[in-house]
Amino acid sequence: MTASTSPSQPDSHPTDNRRSWFAKLSIGLGALLGIPPLGSGIAFLLSPITRHKASRDSGFQKVTPVETLTPGIPRRFTISGNVTDAWNRYSRQLGAVYIIRETDAADSPTVSAFQADCPHAGCAVSFRSSSNNFQCPCHESSFSLDGKIANQNSPAARGLDHLETKIEDGFVFVKFEKFVKGTPEKISVS
Repeated sequence: MTASTSPSQPDSHPTDNRRSWFAKLSIGLGALLGIPPLGSGIAFLLSPITRHKASRDSGFQKVTPVETLTPGIPRRFTISGNVTDAWNRYSRQLGAVYIIRETDAADSPTVSAFQADCPHAGCAVSFRSSSNNFQCPCHESSFSLDGKIANQNSPAARGLDHLETKIEDGFVFVKFEKFVKGTPEKISVS
C-alpha cells in the first residue's frame, strides 16, 4: 500500500533564505546607489527654473576710455553681454547707447548716457550734428542733448531713457537696461 503524502508546506532550504536575503540586499543597495544620479539629473532638468531670472549680466559694463570722448558731442557705442537661455550661456549684442562727455575737466570729467532706441516704438535714433539733436526716423521725434523731447508734435511719451554711468580708472561704465516702449513712465524690462 502506498501512501501518498501531499506536503502542506514547501520544503524550505537554508539556501533559499540566503538567496532572498541577498536579493533584498542587492535591491536596497541598487536603490541607495541610484539616488545621487537621480537627484543630480532632476537638479539639472530643473536648473533653468530655479536659476535667477536675470538673463543679462547685472551691473555696469565697461564701454570706453573717457579720453576718447569729445565734450558736448554724443558718441554711439554697441553694448554686448552674456545671455543665459535655459542651459546655454553665450555673448551677443544687447543694444546701443549714446555717451556724452559733459565737462572737459581732466581731473573730474562727467558723462551721461542714453538708450539709442526711441522710447516711442523702439526705432534707432541717430545724432544729427547739423541740428545738434537726436532724431528718430520712424515718427519724426527729436530729442535734445539732455534727452528731453525737442519738438512739440513728438509721438514719444517721454524723453530718451537715461542710463546710470560711472567713471573708474579713466573708463566709462554704463549700467545697460531696456525699458518698456510707448509709456510715459520709465519701466525696466528685467
